[in-house]
Parts: sequence; structure tokens; C-alpha cells
Amino acid sequence: MENRIVKPLDISEGIFRSITIVALCWFIVFSPWTGAWINFWGALALASITISMLAGHFQPEWTLDIDIGKKTLLQGCGLALALWGFCRLGGWLAAEYCQPLRAEIDALYELKGGYDPYLLAILVFTLMGQSEEIFWRGYIQRVLSHRWNPNMGYIVTTVLCTVVYIWSFNWALLAGALLLNAVAGGLYRLNPRWFTPVMLAHTLFDVLVFVVLPI
Repeated sequence: MENRIVKPLDISEGIFRSITIVALCWFIVFSPWTGAWINFWGALALASITISMLAGHFQPEWTLDIDIGKKTLLQGCGLALALWGFCRLGGWLAAEYCQPLRAEIDALYELKGGYDPYLLAILVFTLMGQSEEIFWRGYIQRVLSHRWNPNMGYIVTTVLCTVVYIWSFNWALLAGALLLNAVAGGLYRLNPRWFTPVMLAHTLFDVLVFVVLPI
């Protein structure tokens, strides 16, 4: 399946507005200045819905890269396990050799406090990972790669979708976001057929890391 765009788009058409909205959403969700005023998981759910709607409005052709089949499902599951394993190793190394980083990882899990893990698993599975992939890979990287070149589209998108997490002031979260987006974006850069596997992998990875098998 080719990474094609049905209608040519100017970079300025929606890109700046969309990224500005996403940056604002992620500021509200992750900033310590807003934490006391919002429900983290509720705000994250609304932010996930928002970025999916932005992608659907400005770049509905992202669906052209969907390729569902046994192979893509296996690739997505395998990639999710590989990413979880790498992060699990990182969590162990942090516990052994870098306690401040381990403390930042543990701080992320405090966000789960008091919530039903089954409800969190449903929320994470149905909204979080796939919405980010639809926005960053299906929309932003797709358009930037088309208008500039695939390498520039990959680099700029990876930087942007990592930097939006800066408001958390959590280096462990930033490192995880960089790893996940660099891998997902790199595979999409190599072949748009990876869009479905990376979307599934991102979704399963979030469920594994945040609910089922914490690192």
C-alpha cells in the first residue's frame, strides 16, 4: 500500500493549528500547574479524542495506510512485547543504578491510584495509543513527508511528538516517548504498511506498561 495523499495539501493548512492544539492539550494533561484542577485520565481521554478528530478533519486520507491482516496483527503484538521488554530492562537498570530516574518511573504509576485497573485498561486500549498514531503518523508525518521528504518528515514528527511531553518534567516519560515514537516513526518511514502494526503496538504497549505489566 503506497503512502499517498489523495489531494495535495499546503503544510500551513491545519498543521500549525493542529500542533498548537495538541501542545495545549498535553500541557493541560501533564503540567504540574494544572494537575490540581483536572482529572488526569478524563483529560487524557478528551485529548485523545481531540487529536483523532483533528487528524480526521485535516487529513482523512490517513485511512489509506490501514492494512489489517494476520501478518500485521502478529507484527504489532511482537513489536509491543519488544518495546515493553526494552522498557522493563530500562526500569531494572534505573532501579539498580539511577534511583532518581526510578523515582520518576514510580511517579507515573501514582497516576493510577484509586482507579479500577480494568476500566483503565479499557480506556487506554480504546483511546490512547491509536489516537496518537493516527495524529502523528497518519496525519503529521504523512503530510510532512509528502511535502518535504520522508527523512525530514520522520525527524520533525519524532521531535514534535516527544517534546509535547516536556510539561511533565519527567525524564523517564520523555525517554519512553522518544523511544516509542522513534521506532514507530522509523518503521512508518521505511514502509507505510507498518502503520497498522505500529498503531496496534502502541496501543498494546500502553496497556502493558500502564496496567498489566508495569515496569
